[in-house]
Amino acid sequence: MTAEPLSWELVCGRDDPAQRYALYRLCEGELQLIATVGTPQAAGLALVELGREGEWEECPVGLLDREGEIGRKWIFRPWLPSPRNVSDAGRTLRTARFKRGERDV
Repeated sequence: MTAEPLSWELVCGRDDPAQRYALYRLCEGELQLIATVGTPQAAGLALVELGREGEWEECPVGLLDREGEIGRKWIFRPWLPSPRNVSDAGRTLRTARFKRGERDV
């Protein structure tokens, strides 16, 4: 007995409110679907719980809204830190601290 392949409509999550938000991680250059949830609150809880389980260690994480506006479906994208991204992030943090009156230690 062989199993028939599942249809794309069944597994893609499209039009399924319980799978609106998809959590991905980028590990070793491969985008991996980790979980799907139906609400923003559930997405937050999933991020925390999966983080406690070590799912995000050394792998960037992303959150996709499958029903979001075209061109704005990624709420945040999984990304790998490049020297430029790290430099830009550090500059932004230093600027924010300076504006608040904090000093780098």
